[in-house]
Amino acid sequence: MEIKKIVTVLNDLIEISRNDAEDFKTCAETIESAELKFFFQTRIHDCEETIRELEAAMSRYGDYPDTNSSAYTLKAYDKALKEDIPSDLRPLINRGIRRILVGEMNMCIFDLEDSPQKSFSLTTSSLNSYANE
Repeated sequence: MEIKKIVTVLNDLIEISRNDAEDFKTCAETIESAELKFFFQTRIHDCEETIRELEAAMSRYGDYPDTNSSAYTLKAYDKALKEDIPSDLRPLINRGIRRILVGEMNMCIFDLEDSPQKSFSLTTSSLNSYANE
């Protein structure tokens, strides 16, 4: 994979994590529940850790993050894994995916606690597909 493509993939993932951190920060600032506030603060920390790791990876490829990238979703991480990326980036991307999935799973649990009619949509198979990578 060419350096420019690697940098583009990493920029996209950095932007996702930045947007997620901002969203979690907004939630943490507005929520009254101490339990939920702690959850959101933990998610902010996870996003910041992912950003640091991705930025470090980016610097190894001779470029720095683009702060003007548009926002993407978890699909960008999945797409990144399907690319012919260097093997040293795969564990980093998988950690980012796991952090996102754990956050989504926890959000679903909080939703279920508030509304028993809701069903849990994140499947075990989606977690398992990344757990062993």
